[in-house]
Amino acid sequence: MTETRPRTMHGMAVGAIALLFIVGGLMRLFPLADWPDRIYWQFLSEDGYLMQTVARNFALGLGLSTAEGTMPTNGVQPLATFLFAALHGLAGGDKMLAIAGVALLSTLQALLAAWAMAKLIRRLADDLPQAPLLAGLGAGLWLCGYAITAHSSNGLETGLYHLAVLLALLVYLRQTAAQATRPASTRESIVLGLVLGLVFLARNDAVFFIGGLLAAHVLIGGPAGGGPLRRLRDAVIAGSASLLAASPWLIHNKLYFGSIVPISGSAQSHNAALGQNLPVVPANLLEAMIAVLPIPGSIERSLAVWVLGPLLVAIVLLGFERWSRGRGVGMRRVLLGGTLFLGGVVGYYGLFFGAAHFIPRYFSVLSVLLWPMLVVLLGVLGHSLLKQRPALRPLLGLGLLMACGLALNNARMHWNHGEQHMHRQVAEWVGEHVPPEVWVGAVQTGTLGYFHDRTINLDGKVNPEALKVLRSSGDVRDDYIVGSPIQYVIDWASVADWVARPGAPAFSASFRVRVQDPVLNLGVMERVPAEGQAANTPSP
Repeated sequence: MTETRPRTMHGMAVGAIALLFIVGGLMRLFPLADWPDRIYWQFLSEDGYLMQTVARNFALGLGLSTAEGTMPTNGVQPLATFLFAALHGLAGGDKMLAIAGVALLSTLQALLAAWAMAKLIRRLADDLPQAPLLAGLGAGLWLCGYAITAHSSNGLETGLYHLAVLLALLVYLRQTAAQATRPASTRESIVLGLVLGLVFLARNDAVFFIGGLLAAHVLIGGPAGGGPLRRLRDAVIAGSASLLAASPWLIHNKLYFGSIVPISGSAQSHNAALGQNLPVVPANLLEAMIAVLPIPGSIERSLAVWVLGPLLVAIVLLGFERWSRGRGVGMRRVLLGGTLFLGGVVGYYGLFFGAAHFIPRYFSVLSVLLWPMLVVLLGVLGHSLLKQRPALRPLLGLGLLMACGLALNNARMHWNHGEQHMHRQVAEWVGEHVPPEVWVGAVQTGTLGYFHDRTINLDGKVNPEALKVLRSSGDVRDDYIVGSPIQYVIDWASVADWVARPGAPAFSASFRVRVQDPVLNLGVMERVPAEGQAANTPSP
């Protein structure tokens, strides 16, 4: 009887792991269940469509650009953009077919990331009994996380970034295990640096990850690894190799755009107030750590979340520090490097960045560090509790059922929201009322620009000229739009207020409100035809 129960529990755990991986994979394939509605609107975000526009233009020979190839931009992350460009090339420019390819690629990346997550948890769990099952369950739950699914399927670099950071951690931990009795070789340092360079090309805020990991390599180890000076040499070699891997992109940015920082980063930060995003940091830190459950927006700024978020993250970091003692320098370096990475991400996006709605996505990469630590600590506590009270073992079965139920509920919620998109009404109105050859302008041009090629960005995110105007006068209406070929300005409903807003008499005389629908959240302004000139399209 006592022998049968562990075998039964083992079988249940293996079954739960299989179910979690199946559900996590199938969730990301929901877009393929409905053409053309769900395939366009299930997961791809506003910025995801922007990246797809740039990738498609690159595949068509128009370079990294928007606005039908007329507006060069570096407001994307290069590695993901080039991967997506390959999909658009294979699709022959077919927009719907390419988005189907994006869903398949995102699913593959997510499954690979979950595999890497399982390997990382297994490595961090060390000699913990049932570590393989713990790793599989932890990775499967992470794969099925509601926010993780959305972020890794959004048509951006997020899923690739998760995978790249996980693979870099596995490479580093394997190297440190091999270096238990010797210093790192030059070859190992170069390999690590090239891997870190790929992480940077996946997303450029990986500078915090790279800096944190290399700093931890130098600071932790005492006489091990040849001493601090030898480890400093290792870090310099690895850092130089990562810079070499990233240098083509950095040089491209400097030569063609005047700065190594992408234009999108400059646009999001140029008018940000110091610390304006700090109120949303605790909730997003907590969401990154628990991974499987989203923090409701209604409590995101509550006092309880402000207090509990940082407190629980600190408890996990301190608890894992205690667990890592005596388990090798690699684990301790990952802890310190991850903590420094966390500090860099929180410091930059909390203090100096604008656009708080991007914070959940930017913080999601922290889950690849915080979630494994949380899983390992829960495994340690569970093992200790069951040793003291074996009668509680049947509760493990209940826990497995709850984990599977949580994954299935996340899948249900994603399915139910599969045809909703914040910019669908904008793209559909233009498709129905504006001829393809007519130029339109919008503040948010990601989704619209994918469906209507002649779309000009007005917030400067992928438009250097608009950004220049915003930095000088703060208003693109008279100083940019009036002299442009834009015939329609279209966005959410509030954009229609631009005609009546003081400060742009030329714009107010040149444009009139065509649609202002708060229910649809749609605003359209059209250029007033010159005397004797017909309007571009008939009224709806």
